[in-house]
Amino acid sequence: PFLDSIYKATFGLFSVYLLITISCNYSVNWAKDVNFPLAGPIIALVCFCVTVGLGNDYFDISLFGVKGTFSAIICALISTRIFIAFQKRFKRKAAFFFFVTDFMFNNAIDVIIPSVLTISLFVIVNLLFVKTFQVSGFHEFSTNLTLKVFSLVENPILISILYILLSTFLWFFGIHGSNVLEDIASQYFVSASSSFLSGNPEICTKTFLDV
Repeated sequence: PFLDSIYKATFGLFSVYLLITISCNYSVNWAKDVNFPLAGPIIALVCFCVTVGLGNDYFDISLFGVKGTFSAIICALISTRIFIAFQKRFKRKAAFFFFVTDFMFNNAIDVIIPSVLTISLFVIVNLLFVKTFQVSGFHEFSTNLTLKVFSLVENPILISILYILLSTFLWFFGIHGSNVLEDIASQYFVSASSSFLSGNPEICTKTFLDV
């Protein structure tokens, strides 16, 4: 139980840590002339929860782990950028300072409208995916789309090659390909131990591809 708790607190929340890290870095580098830029990671986390369908009957807590890597990256980049754009657009020309408030309080007030607009935009877009494609959210849509591409290939060797090429392509942009394609790997490849115990050992197992 203790080791399991450590795993859940680290790899079990991998996507959350990744999202916060990317959004923090993005906010600091792109929001030098706006107030309270570190609100970006909070907005990104809310948008990520919307994207993976937190709160509905189909939500899987494992999406906070490596399975949600792709959605976490997309949410961190897009939501932070949109939030910064809204904040620049609605930035007050003159700051209002009151005797009973401080600078940080006024900055926090400034981010309310950009935050609401950013989250609302993600909710609307995600709702469109839900209603149009009958999925729980953008994450399930992207996963189903990728699975459909892989389903067009029947040869296991060719599926493995396609997986490696796509993973390498993502690594070229600094994205952990194996984590992003975790759903694909768990769908098409079994572990080496499971393959051996089944009595029909395969070469292209998940363990083989990870190594």
